[in-house]
Amino acid sequence: MERPSSSAVVLGAGVAGMLAAQALSKHFGTVTLLDRRPLDADGTFTTGVAQSDHLHVMLQGGQFVIDRAFPGLMEECAVSPDMTNDWGPETFWVSPFGPYPQQKTPVTTWQFSRKILDRRMLKRLMALPNVSVRSAKVRGLVGEPGRITGVEVDLPEAEGPTVLHADLVADCRGRNSPLVKELVGLGYPEPPITRVDNQLGYASQFFQLPEGETATWKLTYLQAREGIHDRGGALCAYADGSLIAILIGYGDDRPTADPQEFLAFARSLPRAEVFADLERAQPVGNPKIWRNLGNCRRHFGRMARWPRGLIALGDAACHFNPVYGQGMTVSAIEAEALDKLLAGTPDPRSQPWERAFQQKLERLVLVPWTRSVTEDQRSRQANPSLPTRVLQGYVDQVLRGAVQDPVLHSAFLRVMHMVSSPASLFSPPILARVMARSAGRRLRPPPAEGVHLLPTPEHVNSR
Repeated sequence: MERPSSSAVVLGAGVAGMLAAQALSKHFGTVTLLDRRPLDADGTFTTGVAQSDHLHVMLQGGQFVIDRAFPGLMEECAVSPDMTNDWGPETFWVSPFGPYPQQKTPVTTWQFSRKILDRRMLKRLMALPNVSVRSAKVRGLVGEPGRITGVEVDLPEAEGPTVLHADLVADCRGRNSPLVKELVGLGYPEPPITRVDNQLGYASQFFQLPEGETATWKLTYLQAREGIHDRGGALCAYADGSLIAILIGYGDDRPTADPQEFLAFARSLPRAEVFADLERAQPVGNPKIWRNLGNCRRHFGRMARWPRGLIALGDAACHFNPVYGQGMTVSAIEAEALDKLLAGTPDPRSQPWERAFQQKLERLVLVPWTRSVTEDQRSRQANPSLPTRVLQGYVDQVLRGAVQDPVLHSAFLRVMHMVSSPASLFSPPILARVMARSAGRRLRPPPAEGVHLLPTPEHVNSR
């Protein structure tokens, strides 16, 4: 229920910020979304977010949540009704154990670029009567003992700092948010922080297919894992004939921003035919690189003291290795949780709820966090705990079985796309299939010489 005299300010107009603003618009009289990027005359940002030049995947679970917030937005972003992707027959995914089956799956997603998503979502948000979007550089939080009362900002039209007062400030400034430093400056203790590095780096580049030509696959993915595929990458097709390629490497063997080295890296992959479409496409611009892909969890929910009038969500609270594509979906789930919590809070201004929200986020991010760090702790430098090694072993059994078993493949995809709980992989029917295949593999003789466990180039090119 909207409270007419109440106000909220959201910092950061990425996916987390826009979805938080939409949720807050139902419960506050006015919502102001601030971002440091300049605005055009038509009210759109002149540039994309920092990572808009990289490949982004919205998982099926996230698409479901966003369509509840903005009905029909996912189809609108895809531009064409043909740009749905069944993650079985329309995706060529080579796992560390081989390619997954091509049978139809229960997981189909709309396929679109991050720039289109941001632009269309912002347009929907600006159509809400009590939401405004402004360009501003945030200087810091403003508060009194026990409560945040607003933010100090630099506005393009103002001389000197301006204080925007608000009943709530939502920090959605991403993985580089200065919130921890700001809280310490206001006398709060630094929250516990968990970091898990992975030594990964990647580079992305757009390409354009010749007019009238289409990609061999809507999505290809060669999954990198140290010791098996030390290099990896993905190629995603869009409705306008454009492609975005991402290349992934470990440590010193990471792709660079050099265009020729980018193509050489793609051709060096153990399944280079996955990127065969690049040979007939023209590069658009130059590659963009991204380093520092580690996981970081700021445990705001564990702080003994947390101020009224402040929440943090999205990457500002917890960010993951972006290679797994979980960030936007987790942000969507968090924004929906915010909406539900406020719906059960009669008066958010007088009734404390902010710390409870941060504690709820601690629980919400546990599953995607575990998935990301469990995979990242496979690196040669990692020393995972015994429970983590046991979990890694069972996950490998599932993935190895999924290469040949469409039932296991579908079960894995539903968990990966956050539409099923990870506990479903331990259900009796799934556990029985995993154990049966594991036992059968131990009894099966090794493949004869010349038998390929991965598809041949002819198989891929016949698509």
